[in-house]
Amino acid sequence: MGESLGHRIPRLAHCGGVDHIYIHHPNEIAQSEAAEGLKLANIWMHGEFLTVDGGRMGKSQGNAYLIDDIVKRGFDPLSFRYLCLNSHYRAKVNFTWIAIEGARTALERLREHVRNYKLVGAKAASGKILTEVKNAFVAAINDDLNMPQALAVVWDLLRSDKNPSDKLVTILDFDKVLGLGLSAVEPEKDAEAPREVQDLLSQREAFRKQKQFKDADRVRDQILAHGYEIVDTPQGPKLRKKS
Repeated sequence: MGESLGHRIPRLAHCGGVDHIYIHHPNEIAQSEAAEGLKLANIWMHGEFLTVDGGRMGKSQGNAYLIDDIVKRGFDPLSFRYLCLNSHYRAKVNFTWIAIEGARTALERLREHVRNYKLVGAKAASGKILTEVKNAFVAAINDDLNMPQALAVVWDLLRSDKNPSDKLVTILDFDKVLGLGLSAVEPEKDAEAPREVQDLLSQREAFRKQKQFKDADRVRDQILAHGYEIVDTPQGPKLRKKS
């Protein structure tokens, strides 16, 4: 093999499905260790099965979905990634269209936080990684790759009152592991709303200045009924087309 066995080192980890535990991986161990005279791996990680609607996935059942099938239903493939991240690799993941809809909603909420940080002027370049939060995130990953707990750390940070720039740079750092494409999320430009909606926004601001908050909320609901939502920023209220 072009190198002495004395300089070869075992892989840190070897992965596979739980169905490989009793046959495939013992065969790999026997073949590799007999050939190289070294331990094949220090860590073995066996992922549980993906089920569909609580049962086995398979072509014979007609439920062997591909990523293309998810895309054809209008889902971002990253919604499926989020669904998987929300389960521990040792636990079965039950795929249902309701479950991936929930994952899509959670992912969009996560993106919305990133958009809003950028909308209020938060900049990753001016922020600092929150060490205590990152330590909790890394601890979750080091705890047998506990990604659901890592996501919980993310949501705790989003709900916190930390500086937006610090939250942004920390979240983007976490996304190097999560792989949810958060660095590509950009704030939307002001929507070109019809004059009627812009007038309603002006009315709402007038009510707020007069501390007539019930009337302001009523006008906000009228704006929502027109398909627009209001994002309050330090630079003033912004209109955005509802997704």
